[in-house]
Amino acid sequence: MKGMDFNYVMEVLNNCGIDEDYFESMGGREIEDGSEEWMEVISEIIGKNSYEVEELSDEDCKLIMEFRSIVEENGIEFI
Repeated sequence: MKGMDFNYVMEVLNNCGIDEDYFESMGGREIEDGSEEWMEVISEIIGKNSYEVEELSDEDCKLIMEFRSIVEENGIEFI
């Protein structure tokens, strides 16, 4: 996995459909927790299908939390 920095985070978000059009549809720089797009992001981050994982490993959780932290540090909220 690439180093997790802002460029990587934005690349993953854009690849999973969370882009300027998505933010416009949300009415701001917000990501809906549990949305199809966010679930795709999680799959991308952990390298597994997020819909098929019964339980996330500690490493999966760490990656997701690091990703979310970078997202939030850059002014994007989760709703």
